[in-house]
Amino acid sequence: MDFKKELKPLILDVVIRGQVRLSSGKISDFYIDGRKVSLTSKGAFCIGNLILDIMDALGLSVISGLTLGADPIISAVLCCAGMKGIDIKGLIVRKERKSHGQGRQIEGPEIEKKEEVLLVDDVATTGSSILKATEVLRSEGYRVSKAVVMVDRQEGAKERLAQFGIELLPIFTKEELL
Repeated sequence: MDFKKELKPLILDVVIRGQVRLSSGKISDFYIDGRKVSLTSKGAFCIGNLILDIMDALGLSVISGLTLGADPIISAVLCCAGMKGIDIKGLIVRKERKSHGQGRQIEGPEIEKKEEVLLVDDVATTGSSILKATEVLRSEGYRVSKAVVMVDRQEGAKERLAQFGIELLPIFTKEELL
């Protein structure tokens, strides 16, 4: 199955034209609610398999990202890996440290700090969510140098992330969708 070909119309179906305020505070006339794709069975299946292939090519076995955009993507990749008998692990980065329990900001199984972590998110505009997750992961000793997003809006995220040693690997760019 050509997962990228199958994913494209699902993303195009959730593109919203018109004035929308982004998480960065910017106003845009091109908005994609990635969760409307990643929280469907077909979308999750396609995204999970595409990112699993990227992880395999990069030799990575740990996936992470900032809650909430990354959560369904991480779950999709883990499920696709499990169906194929591939052992990978996922970490979810909270926006704030928990004020109760063990006070964690990173949730998931124990992972050796020497492991390289692939970051994921649904859409990148400025890269702020990826940078926030990177900051938290790096502060705990994890290595981060690559991030995958469903869509790069091509509004500076790639260049900004590169300044922090992170290569952005989009499944689609805005240009490819238009």
